[in-house]
Amino acid sequence: MNKGLLLSLALALPLAGQQAHFEGFKLYPVDGSIAPDPAVEKVLAPYRAQLEAKFGRVLCQAPEGLFRGRKGEPNALGAWMADLMREAAAKATGLKVDAALTNSGGLRANIRRGPVTVASIYEVMPFDNELVVIELKGEDLIHAIKQGIERRAGEPVSNLHATLSGTPDQPVCTVTFADGTPVDPSAIYRVATSDYLAKSGDTMRALAGRAPLDTGLKLRDVALQACESLGKESKPLLPPQGNRYTIPDAFLDPLDQQKVKLP
Repeated sequence: MNKGLLLSLALALPLAGQQAHFEGFKLYPVDGSIAPDPAVEKVLAPYRAQLEAKFGRVLCQAPEGLFRGRKGEPNALGAWMADLMREAAAKATGLKVDAALTNSGGLRANIRRGPVTVASIYEVMPFDNELVVIELKGEDLIHAIKQGIERRAGEPVSNLHATLSGTPDQPVCTVTFADGTPVDPSAIYRVATSDYLAKSGDTMRALAGRAPLDTGLKLRDVALQACESLGKESKPLLPPQGNRYTIPDAFLDPLDQQKVKLP
C-alpha cells in the first residue's frame, strides 16, 4: 500500500451576505496501520481479480532487462521498439520499410530483469500511439536524426547509424543505414514511426506534418505480441545487438547541455 497523508480541512460556511472563513485542518496518516474496509473490499475484489488476471499474465522472460540508458548510452529498449516498428510496419503494409524512428519520451519505464507481464508493457507504453509509415526525403531523414541528437543525444532508430566526429564546436554528423550505405539526401524513403511524431515531430520536428499511411496497429500491441510470441517459443527477450550511434565522450557534456548544433 502506498503511504501518504489525508488532509481534512474545516471551513465555516457563511450565511447570505457573509464570508467563509478557515477554522483549521487535520492530517491523517495513510499507511498499513489503517485496516481495509470490508464493505469496500467486497466491492473491489472482483475488479481486482479481473485486473490481476489480465495485467499479471507473464508473456516472456527478460534475463538481462531492457533499459533506456542515459544520454549518450545505448538505448536498448528504444532500439528493440524501433526494430519491432519497422518489422511490423512492413508486414502490415506489404511494403519495404527502410527505417524506423521513435522517441525516448514515449517509453515511460524500463523492462526490468525477470518475467515480462502485460503490466510491464503498459508501464513502458501507457499511451495509445499508433504505428504509421511516412515518406521522407533523405535530407529530411538526416535532419530528423540530427535533431534527435541535439535534443537527446540520439532518439531510437532502426536500420540506421549516426556517427559524430570533429569537435563539439565544429561537429560533423554522418548518417548511414545499418549496412554502411549512406543515406541519399535526394532519395525517398519509407519510415515507420508513431502517429504522434508524424503530427508533432516532438524532438524531431522534421517528421511533423507528413501524410501518414496507417497500419491499424497500436505500438503497445506490437510490443505485447512480440513478447507473447517469444514466450510461446520459450525464447528470452534480449537487448538488440550493436549500437545505433557512435558519439565520442567529448560530445556528451555539451549534448547534455544542448550546446551542440549540427549543420
